[in-house]
Amino acid sequence: MEIEKAMRGEPAPKKRKEDANKETRIQNVIADR
Repeated sequence: MEIEKAMRGEPAPKKRKEDANKETRIQNVIADR
């Protein structure tokens, strides 16, 4: 996850937090399956 963000080049803290929340939600959806 961290590497992906680094590749995208989005160092903005707020954006990173939103991305982290999105990643967690996606992970939860995948885990539900």
